[in-house]
Amino acid sequence: MLRSRIAAAGLTVGALLAFGAAAPASAASASEAVTAADAECEIVDASLTWGFKESFRAYIDGSIANGEWTTDGAVSYATPDFTWEPGAGSLDPEADTAELRFSGGIRFTGHGGILDTTFSDPIVRVEADGSAHVVIDVTGTTRDGEQITASGVDFLSGAAESTVDDGQWTLVIAAPILTEDGAEAFPDYPAGAEFDAMTITASLDETCAEALVAAAEARELPTRVGLIAGGATAAAALAVLVVGLVRRRGAQA
Repeated sequence: MLRSRIAAAGLTVGALLAFGAAAPASAASASEAVTAADAECEIVDASLTWGFKESFRAYIDGSIANGEWTTDGAVSYATPDFTWEPGAGSLDPEADTAELRFSGGIRFTGHGGILDTTFSDPIVRVEADGSAHVVIDVTGTTRDGEQITASGVDFLSGAAESTVDDGQWTLVIAAPILTEDGAEAFPDYPAGAEFDAMTITASLDETCAEALVAAAEARELPTRVGLIAGGATAAAALAVLVVGLVRRRGAQA
């Protein structure tokens, strides 16, 4: 009976150590899958859905501004979102970065034409740390009649989350906030004001989708390996304790 306990403890340790040794091999396989694909994946059919800012739309549409909005170029509107499509760009699975460009704009007018501001040609950049930046051109006049001509404004920033499902890549910026530069170009709101969520979707070819998934798994594996190694160490310590107890009981017998 006591020998069976020792054998079971030894099997547990061996299994954990074997699994821990296999994990780096899995990481290597994932890395090979990433490097097998091109460094960057080209995207040609991206779609950007964004409501801009609900409270601002309500203000424009209300009795105070008594205004409206219109779209231009590759932009459409269906309550409550504006949609830019198609957009184009690239994503790098290994670096975990992306850049998508869209054309067309939204023009907001109100106060008898005093307010006349256009936001056009957004660019969405995703950094390796998971942050996203929305760069956009802002032109026209504010509700105070101030003239604005600002190209390539770092308008919004926020945390980005992406998923891949059956070749469909989805990027969500759930709570983008107005930057200092954004507030300077659009003084109706202070820096830090939250704008509507932004969603980008795009189709990926099979190679790119696999590379993106493999890269994500490769980034997660070091943490998993660390947990496995820690578990193996604890199991080994337990096995030593069991052996000690067995020997002590044997000596007492």
